Amino acid sequence: MARKGLTKEIILSTAVELLEENGYEDFSMRELAAALRVQVSSLYNHVKNIEELYTEIGKLTVQRFQNMQSPQIEGQTPEAMLGDLADTFRVFVRENKELYRIMIATDCRLMSEIDRQFQHALVPFGLDENERIYWGKTLLSLLYGFVFQESLIHSLQPKNIADHSFSVAMQCFFDGFHTALGDKKKRSAT
Repeated sequence: MARKGLTKEIILSTAVELLEENGYEDFSMRELAAALRVQVSSLYNHVKNIEELYTEIGKLTVQRFQNMQSPQIEGQTPEAMLGDLADTFRVFVRENKELYRIMIATDCRLMSEIDRQFQHALVPFGLDENERIYWGKTLLSLLYGFVFQESLIHSLQPKNIADHSFSVAMQCFFDGFHTALGDKKKRSAT
Protein backbone atom coordinates (compact mmCIF):
# COMPACT_ATOMS: atom_id res chain seq x y z
CA MET A 1 0.00 0.00 0.00
CA ALA A 2 1.31 3.43 -0.93
CA ARG A 3 2.14 5.97 1.76
CA LYS A 4 -0.63 8.51 2.11
CA GLY A 5 0.39 11.67 0.32
CA LEU A 6 2.97 9.97 -1.89
CA THR A 7 2.32 11.07 -5.46
CA LYS A 8 4.07 10.72 -8.78
CA GLU A 9 4.90 14.44 -8.62
CA ILE A 10 6.59 14.05 -5.22
CA ILE A 11 8.51 11.04 -6.49
CA LEU A 12 9.66 12.93 -9.60
CA SER A 13 10.64 16.02 -7.62
CA THR A 14 12.67 13.98 -5.15
CA ALA A 15 14.27 11.95 -7.94
CA VAL A 16 15.34 15.16 -9.69
CA GLU A 17 16.88 16.48 -6.47
CA LEU A 18 18.79 13.23 -5.90
CA LEU A 19 20.02 13.13 -9.48
CA GLU A 20 21.23 16.71 -9.31
CA GLU A 21 22.99 16.07 -5.98
CA ASN A 22 24.47 12.61 -6.51
CA GLY A 23 24.56 12.06 -10.26
CA TYR A 24 23.06 9.63 -12.71
CA GLU A 25 25.40 6.70 -11.95
CA ASP A 26 24.63 6.66 -8.23
CA PHE A 27 20.86 6.92 -8.57
CA SER A 28 18.64 3.95 -7.72
CA MET A 29 15.05 3.24 -6.78
CA ARG A 30 16.35 2.10 -3.38
CA GLU A 31 18.03 5.49 -2.82
CA LEU A 32 14.84 7.26 -3.92
CA ALA A 33 12.69 5.18 -1.57
CA ALA A 34 15.06 5.92 1.33
CA ALA A 35 14.90 9.65 0.62
CA LEU A 36 11.11 9.47 0.61
CA ARG A 37 11.08 7.20 3.69
CA VAL A 38 9.01 4.54 1.94
CA GLN A 39 9.52 0.97 0.81
CA VAL A 40 10.81 0.53 -2.73
CA SER A 41 7.61 -1.34 -3.59
CA SER A 42 5.59 1.82 -2.79
CA LEU A 43 7.28 3.61 -5.66
CA TYR A 44 5.93 1.03 -8.10
CA ASN A 45 2.38 2.10 -7.28
CA HIS A 46 3.22 5.32 -9.13
CA VAL A 47 5.82 4.35 -11.76
CA LYS A 48 6.21 1.02 -13.56
CA ASN A 49 10.00 0.89 -13.42
CA ILE A 50 13.12 3.03 -13.43
CA GLU A 51 12.92 3.46 -17.21
CA GLU A 52 9.49 5.07 -16.91
CA LEU A 53 10.81 7.27 -14.11
CA TYR A 54 13.71 8.38 -16.32
CA THR A 55 11.31 9.10 -19.19
CA GLU A 56 9.15 11.25 -16.92
CA ILE A 57 12.24 13.07 -15.64
CA GLY A 58 13.30 13.57 -19.26
CA LYS A 59 9.94 15.20 -20.01
CA LEU A 60 10.41 17.52 -17.05
CA THR A 61 13.89 18.31 -18.31
CA VAL A 62 12.60 19.30 -21.76
CA GLN A 63 9.99 21.49 -20.05
CA ARG A 64 12.72 23.08 -17.94
CA PHE A 65 14.67 23.89 -21.13
CA GLN A 66 11.58 25.40 -22.74
CA ASN A 67 10.97 27.52 -19.63
CA MET A 68 14.52 28.91 -19.84
CA GLN A 69 14.01 30.26 -23.33
CA SER A 70 13.87 34.00 -23.45
CA PRO A 71 10.47 35.57 -24.11
CA GLN A 72 12.33 38.63 -25.44
CA ILE A 73 13.13 36.99 -28.79
CA GLU A 74 10.30 38.79 -30.58
CA GLY A 75 11.69 41.57 -32.74
CA GLN A 76 15.16 40.06 -32.95
CA THR A 77 16.77 39.09 -36.21
CA PRO A 78 16.40 35.40 -37.10
CA GLU A 79 20.13 34.95 -36.55
CA ALA A 80 19.96 36.52 -33.07
CA MET A 81 16.97 34.34 -32.18
CA LEU A 82 18.81 31.18 -33.28
CA GLY A 83 21.95 32.30 -31.44
CA ASP A 84 19.95 32.93 -28.26
CA LEU A 85 18.36 29.49 -28.52
CA ALA A 86 21.81 27.90 -28.91
CA ASP A 87 23.16 29.88 -25.95
CA THR A 88 20.14 28.91 -23.84
CA PHE A 89 20.80 25.25 -24.67
CA ARG A 90 24.43 25.62 -23.59
CA VAL A 91 23.48 27.29 -20.30
CA PHE A 92 20.74 24.74 -19.73
CA VAL A 93 23.15 21.82 -20.08
CA ARG A 94 25.70 23.49 -17.83
CA GLU A 95 23.09 24.02 -15.12
CA ASN A 96 21.35 20.64 -15.52
CA LYS A 97 24.15 18.18 -16.38
CA GLU A 98 22.65 15.10 -14.80
CA LEU A 99 19.14 15.77 -16.10
CA TYR A 100 20.56 16.36 -19.58
CA ARG A 101 22.35 13.00 -19.35
CA ILE A 102 19.04 11.29 -18.57
CA MET A 103 17.30 13.13 -21.38
CA ILE A 104 19.81 11.95 -23.99
CA ALA A 105 20.08 8.45 -22.55
CA THR A 106 16.42 7.53 -22.29
CA ASP A 107 13.86 8.50 -24.87
CA CYS A 108 14.74 9.62 -28.40
CA ARG A 109 11.39 11.39 -28.61
CA LEU A 110 12.60 13.85 -25.99
CA MET A 111 15.59 14.84 -28.08
CA SER A 112 13.27 15.08 -31.09
CA GLU A 113 11.39 17.80 -29.21
CA ILE A 114 14.64 19.75 -28.89
CA ASP A 115 15.30 19.12 -32.62
CA ARG A 116 11.87 20.55 -33.45
CA GLN A 117 12.56 23.72 -31.49
CA PHE A 118 15.76 24.35 -33.43
CA GLN A 119 14.07 23.53 -36.73
CA HIS A 120 11.27 25.97 -35.89
CA ALA A 121 13.86 28.68 -35.20
CA LEU A 122 15.07 28.17 -38.79
CA VAL A 123 11.66 28.94 -40.36
CA PRO A 124 12.35 32.70 -40.78
CA PHE A 125 15.31 31.87 -43.04
CA GLY A 126 12.94 30.57 -45.75
CA LEU A 127 14.25 27.01 -45.73
CA ASP A 128 12.12 24.08 -46.79
CA GLU A 129 11.42 21.30 -44.28
CA ASN A 130 14.35 19.11 -45.31
CA GLU A 131 16.76 22.03 -45.13
CA ARG A 132 15.47 22.94 -41.65
CA ILE A 133 16.03 19.34 -40.54
CA TYR A 134 19.54 19.33 -42.00
CA TRP A 135 20.60 22.69 -40.55
CA GLY A 136 18.86 22.02 -37.22
CA LYS A 137 20.76 18.75 -36.84
CA THR A 138 23.98 20.42 -37.93
CA LEU A 139 23.63 23.10 -35.25
CA LEU A 140 22.59 20.59 -32.59
CA SER A 141 25.56 18.37 -33.45
CA LEU A 142 27.83 21.35 -32.95
CA LEU A 143 26.10 22.13 -29.64
CA TYR A 144 26.19 18.51 -28.39
CA GLY A 145 29.90 18.36 -29.12
CA PHE A 146 30.54 21.73 -27.55
CA VAL A 147 28.62 21.06 -24.34
CA PHE A 148 30.27 17.65 -24.03
CA GLN A 149 33.73 19.14 -24.48
CA GLU A 150 32.87 22.00 -22.12
CA SER A 151 31.66 19.60 -19.43
CA LEU A 152 34.98 17.72 -19.59
CA ILE A 153 37.19 20.75 -19.18
CA HIS A 154 34.81 23.25 -17.55
CA SER A 155 36.81 23.54 -14.34
CA LEU A 156 40.13 23.66 -16.19
CA GLN A 157 39.62 26.78 -18.25
CA PRO A 158 38.46 30.31 -17.46
CA LYS A 159 34.85 31.11 -18.35
CA ASN A 160 35.91 33.82 -20.81
CA ILE A 161 37.84 31.26 -22.89
CA ALA A 162 34.83 28.92 -23.01
CA ASP A 163 32.57 31.83 -23.93
CA HIS A 164 34.92 32.98 -26.68
CA SER A 165 35.23 29.42 -28.00
CA PHE A 166 31.44 29.19 -28.11
CA SER A 167 31.24 32.48 -30.03
CA VAL A 168 33.80 31.17 -32.54
CA ALA A 169 31.88 27.89 -32.96
CA MET A 170 28.61 29.75 -33.54
CA GLN A 171 30.29 32.13 -35.99
CA CYS A 172 31.63 29.14 -37.93
CA PHE A 173 28.12 27.69 -38.07
CA PHE A 174 26.60 30.97 -39.27
CA ASP A 175 29.38 31.52 -41.83
CA GLY A 176 28.72 28.10 -43.36
CA PHE A 177 24.97 28.57 -43.09
CA HIS A 178 25.00 31.95 -44.83
CA THR A 179 27.39 30.68 -47.50
CA ALA A 180 25.02 27.78 -48.21
CA LEU A 181 22.03 30.14 -48.31
CA GLY A 182 23.88 32.44 -50.71
CA ASP A 183 24.84 29.50 -52.93
CA LYS A 184 21.20 28.33 -52.92
CA LYS A 185 19.98 31.78 -53.96
CA LYS A 186 22.58 31.93 -56.75
CA ARG A 187 21.54 28.48 -58.04
CA SER A 188 17.84 29.38 -57.99
CA ALA A 189 18.52 32.65 -59.85
CA THR A 190 20.16 30.83 -62.76
